[in-house]
Amino acid sequence: MFLLLMKIDLEVVKYLLSRQFLKRLGFYFFNKNLLDEEIRGLNIEEPLYYESEIPIEFNEKVLNNPRKGKEKDFYKPSITDLTSFFNLMWELLRHTIDPDRPNHETYSFHKRGADYKLDEVESRIFALNQGQIERMFSAITINNQKARKIICKIVEFASFESTENSRACLSYISEGLGEENSEDIYEEYFTLINGLAKMQDSIQTNRVRKIYLLYLMLIRTQ
Repeated sequence: MFLLLMKIDLEVVKYLLSRQFLKRLGFYFFNKNLLDEEIRGLNIEEPLYYESEIPIEFNEKVLNNPRKGKEKDFYKPSITDLTSFFNLMWELLRHTIDPDRPNHETYSFHKRGADYKLDEVESRIFALNQGQIERMFSAITINNQKARKIICKIVEFASFESTENSRACLSYISEGLGEENSEDIYEEYFTLINGLAKMQDSIQTNRVRKIYLLYLMLIRTQ
C-alpha cells in the first residue's frame, strides 16, 4: 500500500520519512543484531514497531510433489514475505541524504524531491556493518532474486562515500568467496562488485584495487 501511494504522491514519502518510518524499519529488522548496544549510548527512545509471529507459509502441495511444481512456486508469499519490506526500505532510502557523508546527494540512485537528512540514529542503523549485511541476505531465500537485488542496492547506498561501510561490504564478499556456494550466490557477488565499481565518489580510487582483486577471485571460482 505504501509503495503504491509513494509512486503517486511525493508527499507520502515526506510524511513517512518525517514519521521516522526508516528508523522503525531499521529497528524492526536489526534490533537483534547487537545494534541496541550502539544505539543505547545515544540516549534515545526506541521508535514504535510491531513484530509479527506469523511464519512464512510454505506451499505444502509443491513440497510433497516437487515434480509437479516449478521452482518459483516452491515458496508461497505470505504476510511476512520480506520482499516488499526491503523494497519499501530501499525506496525510502533513495530519498535520503546522510549529512555526515560529503556529496551524498550525488549518489546515482538518489531521487530528488524529499531530500530527507538521516538523523544520528538512522545514520548508525544504515551504516550496515558486515553482520547486518549477512543478516539481510540470510533472511531471504536464495531463489528470491528480486529481494536479493534490492538488498544489493541498500548495501551500495551504505557504501557510498564511506570507507568503513565499503570495507564491511568487501569483507562480506571476500569471506563468501572462501566458502563453497551455489552459482546464485556468485551472481549476487557479481552484482555487488559491479555496483561498487560504478560508484563515482571521492573514495572510489582506494576502493577499486580491492574490487579488482575480488573480481579475480570470483572469476577463479567459476
